[in-house]
Amino acid sequence: WVEKKIAELEMGLLHLQQNIEIPEISLPIHPIITNVAKQCYERGEKPKVTDFGDKVEDPTFLNQLQSGVNRWIREIQKVTKLDRDPASGTALQEISFWLNLERALYRIQEKRESPEVLLTLDILKHGKRFHATVSFDTDTGLKQALETVNDYNPLIKDFPLNDLLSATELDKIRQALVAIFTHLRKIRNTKYPIQRALRLVEAISRDLSSQLLKVLGTRKLMHVAYEEFEKVMVACFEVFQTWDDEYEKLQVLLRDIVKRKREENLKMVWRINPAHRKLQARLDQMRKFRRQHEQLRAVIVRVLRPQVTAVAQQNQGEVPEPQDMKVAEVLF
Repeated sequence: WVEKKIAELEMGLLHLQQNIEIPEISLPIHPIITNVAKQCYERGEKPKVTDFGDKVEDPTFLNQLQSGVNRWIREIQKVTKLDRDPASGTALQEISFWLNLERALYRIQEKRESPEVLLTLDILKHGKRFHATVSFDTDTGLKQALETVNDYNPLIKDFPLNDLLSATELDKIRQALVAIFTHLRKIRNTKYPIQRALRLVEAISRDLSSQLLKVLGTRKLMHVAYEEFEKVMVACFEVFQTWDDEYEKLQVLLRDIVKRKREENLKMVWRINPAHRKLQARLDQMRKFRRQHEQLRAVIVRVLRPQVTAVAQQNQGEVPEPQDMKVAEVLF
């Protein structure tokens, strides 16, 4: 229970560390618009263009508003043009990036729909500053960015990474892998890029390798009894086999998606470099070494046992010579 709680605490800290920072942007409102809007609200009225009188014809005022809108565009682009390299970092960073970006975009949209912003745009339209208002709708990239995060949402939302990252047993890791690959199949309902999906799979492999090392680090694999060691190895290689089986199924699905999209340039697409392969090879070497060692030990026991029995009968219970003890220590 304690081990599980510690793992959950580590998970919480991991989420904090791996959150990708999305800048919080502001859309400053011109002071005149703020003041007029405030007066209207105090009278219980909704502010309108006509509330500004001759000011809406004032070129200086219109230039200031237009300049402000251009600043808004640059601010919003700081978020809408954000991306991250999926080939680096962890799977959690990729998932967190899209979830945080989605939240940030909706906050921007909320600000974009605020009465003061809409009023600013209405005044510019009235002053025939159409370039500024059209740019605000097209150049920010907000609409396209929202469409992208909404499209990716079925894959990104509720991504079952936590069970892998908090697993304290090998079988729990195996079960978590099955859940992750099952969830990855939701990619068929999105336009999430195939190349990006393969980089995400590589990131999951890095996470798998780290988690296996955490779990195996609590066991002294070269010191535990052979039976216990072999039990751990069986569980490890079941995890690796599960990865191979599940990835193969995912690959079939991805190839099918590619065929439907008729994308031609995909000869190199399927090459992924799973980080856990190094650990798998190391454990395989360790397993062979311990198996050979166990076979040697069994042979030595079988050969020496008759001699030990004969010596024991001959000495009739006498304490073995120190030299015999040294030999026994070396052999066993």
